[in-house]
Amino acid sequence: MTKPLPHFRTLYLEYSKLRTPSIPDFARVYPTYLTRLRTTNGMTQAIIGYIRLNGWFAERISNTGRQVTKSVKRGKLDYRATQEQIYIPGTGCNGTSDIAAVIAGKKVSIEVKNKYTGDSMRPAQAQYAKIVEATGGVYYVATCFEDFVKWFDTTWDRNPEYLKVWQIIIETEGMAI
Repeated sequence: MTKPLPHFRTLYLEYSKLRTPSIPDFARVYPTYLTRLRTTNGMTQAIIGYIRLNGWFAERISNTGRQVTKSVKRGKLDYRATQEQIYIPGTGCNGTSDIAAVIAGKKVSIEVKNKYTGDSMRPAQAQYAKIVEATGGVYYVATCFEDFVKWFDTTWDRNPEYLKVWQIIIETEGMAI
């Protein structure tokens, strides 16, 4: 078993050479999220990057609602409106996972519960996991990057078409590894 960070860096170096072939190796930089693996955000970004470096698809999912300002009339005869903040809930499923991936043609949902920040599963997330698994999908709870890489490498092979996938990622504005 290879160590997760050196393995990630090796994969990233290969990807980076394809993306920007004119830059010499000594001038290449690695993603900054690799220095923030003890944060939930850094770990989430690293997991997505690792899946993409292996030639599969992954994206971050957010189901948060939003605050909006609503004008409210004071009464029938008072035409002055007041501003009121209201919350509109998200439209996704309750308990949806942090990362949605497609690996080897399978739906894979990954919930990031960083052991360094003391995150824990909520009941809605446990229910979501049951639904995903009951319908043939894979659900994984990632508690640290090293354990995720070990699970990923023993469960999945690298996509044989990874270079084609990387080329699509490079051509797609806004999608990065």
